[in-house]
Amino acid sequence: MLRLLPTLSLAWLAVPAAAQSLPDGLYNCWISNMNLGQIAIQGGAYSGPASDGNFEGAYPLTIDGPTIIWGGPLGGVSATGPIVSTMIKGQADGAVSGFDITLQSNESGNFQTVTCYAPA
Repeated sequence: MLRLLPTLSLAWLAVPAAAQSLPDGLYNCWISNMNLGQIAIQGGAYSGPASDGNFEGAYPLTIDGPTIIWGGPLGGVSATGPIVSTMIKGQADGAVSGFDITLQSNESGNFQTVTCYAPA
């Protein structure tokens, strides 16, 4: 079952569990109105985020249904607290449009969501 999630003023849908892939490419990442740079995904590995195009290291990632399991650090994205969940996002036609990374602050306990999407 799909459920509607508003993100960046767009209505995105959770990708069904059968869609277990994240296309290779660069994903622009934002938290609120702040650009965090890009995460590069290539062949089951990722680098970044990097705001200057200099991606350091390559780490494995695993897709489990609509969930991404990161096999290494996410730079400054995960510096403020642990990752609570990462969900692949899709469009109504089933195409993958990006992913959300939900973090919980070590200091306040508040949750924040980083939204990453593939440029059109």
